[in-house]
Amino acid sequence: MIAAAIDVSLILCAMGLFLGAIYLGGGDVAVNDRSVLIAYVLAGVLFGTFYKLLFTLSNADTPGIQWTGMRLVDFDGLPPRMPQRLQRLAGGFVSTVAAGLGLLWALVDEETLTWHDHISKTFLTTAPPGSDQTNS
Repeated sequence: MIAAAIDVSLILCAMGLFLGAIYLGGGDVAVNDRSVLIAYVLAGVLFGTFYKLLFTLSNADTPGIQWTGMRLVDFDGLPPRMPQRLQRLAGGFVSTVAAGLGLLWALVDEETLTWHDHISKTFLTTAPPGSDQTNS
């Protein structure tokens, strides 16, 4: 959860810079009506999707995962391949959109894995000391 909080914080910082640029450009960033709020939420979703996709396509762990000393591995303990990372990204979307049930699944799963862990056959684990975590 700490890794996710770090990643969300970075996404929110990017949103803040985006809104700051709009404000400095003479735009109005106040939430005046429902459509503006929906636009902000959609922008946040796009920022989050781009953030996750950027690290998925570069075959690297997010800063949140790296900073917490974790790494992503497949069920054999090896660094995941690109297709597995893409499956994990898509599975994470499904896990979240299904009212979070895919994430809550870890509470009842024997190995405490989420839907996207099962879909991609990957999971997060602690990185051994001195390991290279940037391209896990």
